[in-house]
Amino acid sequence: EELLKIGQMCLENDVVVLSDEIHSDFIRPGHEFVPFARLPDKEIVDNSLSFNSGSKTFNMAGMKNAYWHSTDPTLLSRVQHFHFGAVSTLGCVASEAAYREGGDWLDQLLAYLDDNHKFAEDYVAKNMPSVGYNRPEGTYLTWLDFSETMDKIGAAEMAEKKEMRDAEVYFQDWLVMNSGVYLNPGSNYGLGGPGRMRFNVGSSRKVVKAALDLMAEAVNAA
Repeated sequence: EELLKIGQMCLENDVVVLSDEIHSDFIRPGHEFVPFARLPDKEIVDNSLSFNSGSKTFNMAGMKNAYWHSTDPTLLSRVQHFHFGAVSTLGCVASEAAYREGGDWLDQLLAYLDDNHKFAEDYVAKNMPSVGYNRPEGTYLTWLDFSETMDKIGAAEMAEKKEMRDAEVYFQDWLVMNSGVYLNPGSNYGLGGPGRMRFNVGSSRKVVKAALDLMAEAVNAA
């Protein structure tokens, strides 16, 4: 329903939808990903380009194996005319192998990532009660709400004093200096980002715990 509303709005305003679906394989159990190209309105679907790659799912970044597709031949020909495809032979072979033979591995990965999210959620609740944590419906990225800590250290005031863009950018530096952990400011990603920092749980449990331990020590001492 949300995608149809966005698609209709774009259609009415002559805006082509560019749907970045590179994280589409990372869906939590009980949730479903809806590709834009599978929406029930053909006119809306024809007004879109979808982008994807196996690089995130199968850890193949740098192999030049991204691709795009559209149900509208005219739109697709425009893209092909103005953009030079630069996929690599190795990337094509690796992608085919991953998509054909990587199902079992991906199932194990998704289960591990879901456990990482659960571990991080429980850890934050127990060891950083001032920090908010909401498990996302998908991806290996999550948003830690450091609003209370930012208020404690006067992040907004310090950002203004140092002529930084916002409190999240100042807090990014503060967190590095006090914990050695580097997170991306939520304000980089639009509405809903202020007060939050992006945390990647797509690693070993040991690394995730080490990062959380360091952040907890810094936040609790603030």
